[in-house]
Amino acid sequence: MAEVSLCVHDRRVSGKKIPVQSGEPLFTEQVFFDEPSFFFDETAFPAWSPGSACGSLDVIVFVTIARKIHRPLTRIRRTLALFPIARKSAMRLAPLACCAALLLGPAHTAHAWGEEGHSIVAEIASRRLSPEARAGIEALLGKGASLASVSGWADDERVRDPRTTRWHFVEIPLAKDDYDPARDCVADPDKGDCIVAEIVRESTAVACPTRSVGERRRSLMFLVHFVGDVHQPLHTVKENNGGNGIRVTIAIRNGANGSASEDTNLHAAWDAALIRKTVWAWGNYVEVLESNWLPKAGNDLARGSPADWALESHRTAVKLFDIQPRNDVLDDAYLAKARPILDRQLSVAGMRLAHLLNDAFATKRCK
Repeated sequence: MAEVSLCVHDRRVSGKKIPVQSGEPLFTEQVFFDEPSFFFDETAFPAWSPGSACGSLDVIVFVTIARKIHRPLTRIRRTLALFPIARKSAMRLAPLACCAALLLGPAHTAHAWGEEGHSIVAEIASRRLSPEARAGIEALLGKGASLASVSGWADDERVRDPRTTRWHFVEIPLAKDDYDPARDCVADPDKGDCIVAEIVRESTAVACPTRSVGERRRSLMFLVHFVGDVHQPLHTVKENNGGNGIRVTIAIRNGANGSASEDTNLHAAWDAALIRKTVWAWGNYVEVLESNWLPKAGNDLARGSPADWALESHRTAVKLFDIQPRNDVLDDAYLAKARPILDRQLSVAGMRLAHLLNDAFATKRCK
């Protein structure tokens, strides 16, 4: 079989080339082949043979349809990342997932930052882990697994267990400039309380030696996701369902991923659309932040409590409403205003996730 170079984010780490045999299943060690975590170089364009994840589809067609099949495939990938023994079974099911996704259409996408943003945050954090934290995480996820590979798990868990729903956000009224747990973090027996309380709980559980490996793994996957979520500004605002109720049109002509207009809502725009318009692959965005924004960031930015982070994000959300165009069209001028905010939120989220994990695995506290 002819060898081609498939340029992927191996274990969701950017830019590593992996030789893949033509006709070989499209799995790497930890990563299922899906659009937000790969890009092709020019040698990867020969048609893919049967046996790939989506049957006889060639790579160019796969790129075209990847976003529609993204959610079912990433769920399979996450299963593989955590339980490698499931790979063979998942391979048999993968073509069915592809077909079902194409027939059913795209799934609900109102997940903070989307796959790309969560992967960016997780990768930035991964590069700042202490040796002790890195070893502790490897013991929970398995050798070679990355934080990015599990960064979206909590969104799938929310579908499976609605009691985790409210852990993804905190509802601070737009006119308020404080975080009041009695007002903003009210517990619902069916949907949970709020992201601030949950980050505190999981940060004291992730390295607690009296908890089982399974419990600590679950805490880790929640933390990786929720530290990202709390830095998506619209996850800290009560009004308009965090921006979900504000319809906008994305009409960015000079961004990545083409120039077609897209009708969506403000929350979804900040979850993923603006990131996709900034750079084609999330790994490239990490490199941009590592080269431009992060070297200038002081270590003090990594500190603070989850409540501090939520309030900071809430104040940022106020700015987002201030720069909202009157015609609700998010164009190139809007992206120019939004990009510095986007860069900062993703960067500090990664820094703070690393700081939190380093502290947890150093102290191994249980309370």
